[in-house]
Amino acid sequence: MKRALTVGDLGEEALIRRIARWVDPPPENAVGIGDDAAVLSRPRGAQILTVDVQVEGTHFRRAWTRPEELGWKALAVNVSDAAAMGARPEAALVSLILPADLEVGAVSGLYRGFRRLARREGLVLAGGNLARGDRVSVTIALTGRPLGRRALLRRGARAGDRLFLTGRPGLAALGLHVVKDAVGEGGGDLWRAATAPAARERRDRRLGGGLRRRAAARFLRPEPRVATAAALLPYRPRALIDTSDGLSRDLGHLAGAGCAPVIEADRLPLTRAFRTAVAGLGADAEALALSGGEDYELLFALPPREATRLESSGTLAGKVVSRIGVMESRAKGVYVRREDRTERLPDTTFAHF
Repeated sequence: MKRALTVGDLGEEALIRRIARWVDPPPENAVGIGDDAAVLSRPRGAQILTVDVQVEGTHFRRAWTRPEELGWKALAVNVSDAAAMGARPEAALVSLILPADLEVGAVSGLYRGFRRLARREGLVLAGGNLARGDRVSVTIALTGRPLGRRALLRRGARAGDRLFLTGRPGLAALGLHVVKDAVGEGGGDLWRAATAPAARERRDRRLGGGLRRRAAARFLRPEPRVATAAALLPYRPRALIDTSDGLSRDLGHLAGAGCAPVIEADRLPLTRAFRTAVAGLGADAEALALSGGEDYELLFALPPREATRLESSGTLAGKVVSRIGVMESRAKGVYVRREDRTERLPDTTFAHF
């Protein structure tokens, strides 16, 4: 008997494409499946909607992250989706799946993290849902409004557009390695009151200082770039996305009709300290910067004149911004140019299936 096709056989991207066929197309002037958030047309202007989940064992472990850190991160990844649409977050709904034996103090910690970021971004925690399960799962749905006249989409880049990135690629991926190293075997439970203080002290001590600690912070407590997106609007970006899945994969989402992104390897903003730290892991700095996810920086395409204007500044809302490549008339894919050689990159980024 023929074996049934599984989601693992199909893969994440192909499954998303099938889901898009299984639902009705969005109404006119709306954006459905395929961008960082959905966009609906409303009498008072466009509204964006997004949802994301953090699942124990897939996205986090209790030995790695405190409840407050997970609460912040779970909300931050949704706020980052709003920023990637050039939008301001307005309200969020929180759905929790919790084991019955989870300490109430851990749930309180989650809400401390939610509340701190919500207050900073000026959004409302409007409600949610509770259910029992074997593992902790945090799902957040978020609404928002475009900062400008319309939401910004992934698609729209043209051949000749310059590609820019805020921040330093690969920092969160390095942070994941640092946190794993800090926890080691028997790292303790940061969620259980009886063991959390000692486990946290051990983790934080072993994180070290300098770049290691900054990288761990980027992984555990990402910073969504809403203010940076607002500062970007005057430059009229043609395409915008946040780097959640890995730089090379997210670049692939920017590809337009008849054009593809080409990374100029010597322009990647990789510091000497980053290269040294990654080499200490036995890894390649450029490969980690291209494939590592969860940086939640902004990646965007600008027309040449606006690109020149931004390059003369070098920052957006106080955040470093670097030109890393160009859109060229090429077959679909993501390419990297080293000196006079241009090659297509294999997809080595994380996928759920």
